[in-house]
Amino acid sequence: MRFGLALLLLALAAPASAQDVPDDLGGADASADVADDAELPAGEPRMPQRLATRPITQPRNTLRLSLFMAGWGADTGGFAEDFVVSLQLGGAYGITDDLEIGVGTESMGIAAVGAGAFARSGWRPVGEGLLSFLILDDDLDFGDIPLYGRYRFFQNDLVEIGGELGLLIPTYSDFAVRFGVPVRLHFGELFAVDTGLYASMTFGPDPSNGDPDDDFWGALFLPLRAVVSPTDWLGLALVTGMHTGPFDGEFFAIPLGFEATASFPMGTESLLDLVAGFEWPALIRPATNGDVAQPSTWTLSAGARFYLAVGD
Repeated sequence: MRFGLALLLLALAAPASAQDVPDDLGGADASADVADDAELPAGEPRMPQRLATRPITQPRNTLRLSLFMAGWGADTGGFAEDFVVSLQLGGAYGITDDLEIGVGTESMGIAAVGAGAFARSGWRPVGEGLLSFLILDDDLDFGDIPLYGRYRFFQNDLVEIGGELGLLIPTYSDFAVRFGVPVRLHFGELFAVDTGLYASMTFGPDPSNGDPDDDFWGALFLPLRAVVSPTDWLGLALVTGMHTGPFDGEFFAIPLGFEATASFPMGTESLLDLVAGFEWPALIRPATNGDVAQPSTWTLSAGARFYLAVGD
């Protein structure tokens, strides 16, 4: 009895269901296709639009192309140029959701911090990339090429932790090896904190003493970057932290920077970021013999990142 009643209800519901399907979908067969499509994901997972919800590694089969221009000024010793302009092109590719390889410094936590020269915290690319050019006193130089790989080995709803290894090809300065442990803390869709610990070993003259016989020096960087995403398309960041190096010198600096990112979806699988930032890379130097606060050393940058789906 119950089986027969169920058949009767299905028979009565069938005409009504058929009337709900638009004529241009071709009837019951097309409605079945629509239902099947609704169950399928719209391609591979891509980079989220909200800055605070992004992972520390790129999604699988996602290519990132980056173009940045930066200018920085310094009047501290060891770096004769008062103003330097750089232009750099970089990129990265997500092999898996947990493994990313690339050329550039956007995912690197340290960028060869030089004591008494042009200290920079490394969270923003300055003078390094696949193609990089520096303009110093009207002279055009080719910048360094940083290669890196990043692997995310732990994640949950609150935290992501990864490991990073980078090699600096010395087309401008000195060969360097870089290590890092990037960490991102997620607090819903509104807020995130980037931190971790990064180290570099540079095989070249120690910039703290200028001794050509001292051909190796190291540096450490502990970043702290607070990201707020008030809307899907706007991300704001406050950057500080601590970097020190060479270890046998007196260089210890606390940077302070600000960044704004506007993100725009380009179809269903691509994303465009427009980025602008300002930073004092050595705003506070507690161990210096001179002025503790050094706001006259600054960095201004602007650029774009384009995320593109390149595979199934």
